[in-house]
Amino acid sequence: MLNVLVADDDPNVLQSVAGVLTDAGHQVTEARDGAEAATLLASCAFDLAICDVHMPKLGGLALLRRIRRDAPRTAVVIMTSHARIPDIVDSLRDGAIEFVTKPFDPHELVDRVVRPIAEHRSVRQRFEDARTRFAARLTGEVLIAESPAMHRLTQRITVLARTDASVLVTGERGAGKELVARTIHARGSRWGGPLVVMDGAMLQGRTARATPGSARPRTARSCSTGSSSSRRGPRRTCCASSTSPGRGP
Repeated sequence: MLNVLVADDDPNVLQSVAGVLTDAGHQVTEARDGAEAATLLASCAFDLAICDVHMPKLGGLALLRRIRRDAPRTAVVIMTSHARIPDIVDSLRDGAIEFVTKPFDPHELVDRVVRPIAEHRSVRQRFEDARTRFAARLTGEVLIAESPAMHRLTQRITVLARTDASVLVTGERGAGKELVARTIHARGSRWGGPLVVMDGAMLQGRTARATPGSARPRTARSCSTGSSSSRRGPRRTCCASSTSPGRGP
């Protein structure tokens, strides 16, 4: 089952597409203009957005670009009554997976476009669930992604875990920086290597003694280094939080 957003200012099209998707077992949310769709996208994570090109307040192509920026995992299908070549080119260039011309058969849309997306998402979800369970066994905890912001965080963790880049994780005390660092390590290629966790308060004291009269340093709460072989350099994942002058770490 997919969580689908359908955005169109034509109530007949909106009702028709939403009805067929609901009958197919998907959860459907309706929006009657681009601005309403943008508001819904900011508050909920959708698997698929089906949007009309020409809508009041915010057009479909502008909405597509916003989705690609803020919710890159949301697949987008563009609908239009006027199949203009520039619109087709722009939508596909900006990341739409399909461009459909009205009138169309909603059942065909479900069979040709929505069902393959649902099958792909199902396979990917099972894979992500397996990775999450594996990471949880290594870290002892698991990241729960329900809000759009947490979905973006887990996406970034997945991307970073596949690279050799050094990572700096920042945030307030208790935000979960060490959990993020452990998850990056657990999901990366160095998962079998060592993970070293250090208390940044001790490092801060040493730094202050080594540099008398300097400004209060940014406090590193924990740093982890993992290496799976002597031929590859270690990944450094550091977690830092800001502290106000005159306050303890």
